[in-house]
Amino acid sequence: MKNAGDSAVVSHKMALVLAAVLIIVVAGLLFFLSGSSKADSLTTALPQDAIVVAKIDAKKLVNGDNLLADAIDMYTSKDDLEDTGLDFRIPAYVFAFQKYGGCVVALREEDDFMEFATQDGKIERQRGLKWGSAFGNFLVASDGQRAMVIGPATADEQAQLRNQVCKWLKEQDKCLVNADVMEAVNKGEGFLTVAGSSDNLPPMIKQEINKTGVDVKGMCLVADLSLTRKELALEIGAVGMSDSLLAASKGGSKILSGSLAGTCGERPFAHAEVGVNGKEFLQVLRKTFKEIPKFHKIWLEADTAIDLDMIIQSVNGDASITIPEFPLSSEPAVLVQAELEGDAFMKNVNSWNDNEWLQVRNIKIEPYRDNIYRVLDAPIYFGTKQNRLLIATQERMLEETPGGKSALPREAEGALAYACINLEKTDVWKKLWEEFPLLNLVPEKLTTFKEFNRLLFVAKDNARVRISLGTWD
Repeated sequence: MKNAGDSAVVSHKMALVLAAVLIIVVAGLLFFLSGSSKADSLTTALPQDAIVVAKIDAKKLVNGDNLLADAIDMYTSKDDLEDTGLDFRIPAYVFAFQKYGGCVVALREEDDFMEFATQDGKIERQRGLKWGSAFGNFLVASDGQRAMVIGPATADEQAQLRNQVCKWLKEQDKCLVNADVMEAVNKGEGFLTVAGSSDNLPPMIKQEINKTGVDVKGMCLVADLSLTRKELALEIGAVGMSDSLLAASKGGSKILSGSLAGTCGERPFAHAEVGVNGKEFLQVLRKTFKEIPKFHKIWLEADTAIDLDMIIQSVNGDASITIPEFPLSSEPAVLVQAELEGDAFMKNVNSWNDNEWLQVRNIKIEPYRDNIYRVLDAPIYFGTKQNRLLIATQERMLEETPGGKSALPREAEGALAYACINLEKTDVWKKLWEEFPLLNLVPEKLTTFKEFNRLLFVAKDNARVRISLGTWD
């Protein structure tokens, strides 16, 4: 049984532990709040009519587990980074404004930064800010906590820019940039995120877009770049799409089931799949060919010849194209497949030869086997098999069996479409080294990207596409 003295010691130790925990929590909270406040103060300095805004998360580059972090570590030291005077905890913001480019960065030590940024050492204090010039073409300004660099600009232009820089650093107390742009930028998970609003595009570009009849008013485009030791990825998307543009992008698309994945093995040279609702997709095509006279004519001729409308309406599910080998031979192997609701269009195949459009082009079709036909004097086979539409350039490809959902890349699960290229079947890295001999000077530690053997495109939804260069693992 513990005596009173033991209880007092235990209580004392518990008090010390609780006090330590409290101090750590408070310190962490203060650190978070100070960092958040500092980051927010950078966005308040951005020009209201910035055409493009980008966020650079230097912490992910300096301390991240990636090849760029290795390069920084190899060619710089901790002292070199500290000498810049920058606060790498806080992401920096880059912007395009009128004909200038600029950036806003958080400072750890103002004097160190001004010395680092202005090589001539000519620094002056005016209107509550420190001023200097980088490389003679860029205006540098600091308020002690933040710094802005903008240019290139002549000496006269820099004098005029001072008024605007003063306004941005001293007068603005909140971010005035398009809210969709800033939300998209700050949601970026990579080390570089770029966003821009169509509303701030130069008038000349707006006029050209308006000529196409596409309504991009209020739309924000976003690109997010990330890097690990296994993958380099770029995600591109749009926010605030108009109803008409959104409807057009959705026309006929549906989530992949993965039924056609793994055709010609799990790693053919190239394989692409898209989820299709044929009836809805046909409506989009009809609207398109009505607006494009040349397309309209070709479509009507093809539809008259081979019941193109009926074929497309029958598609409901995944559609794919597979190229198993590289390099391509004189008779490349290509297989097109699509899941079908029915194959009523096949009942009229025997009458296609009577069509004048095919006769003029000397195209003749004959039965091959089961429900498969072939085009004479051309390496093309087509037909249906197990509720699939097949179009192949080689007879052997008619026997290919898809692996199914288990072969679907995990990144494509729940997506609308994907395309995968197997770089293992190419000599892309060898050719790269041959074209750029200076790459032989790159330290071996930084050339592990040669292990990247898969290029993958994934349409995650109607407004986002992810492009990644990585490994099969």
